[in-house]
Amino acid sequence: MILWTDDTASAYAEITASGAPALASPHEWLGRLLIAWTADSDGNPIQIVQPL
Repeated sequence: MILWTDDTASAYAEITASGAPALASPHEWLGRLLIAWTADSDGNPIQIVQPL
């Protein structure tokens, strides 16, 4: 699943503070996106994405 946001860092911080696993902290990807990874309660990966 991909969640688009205006602020990947804040969304990632809020989601992981709520107990979701931190899979990959926010980082630049392809020079045009800021992405981070977490997972849902079943372990399915969730990508949080923001255009730069």
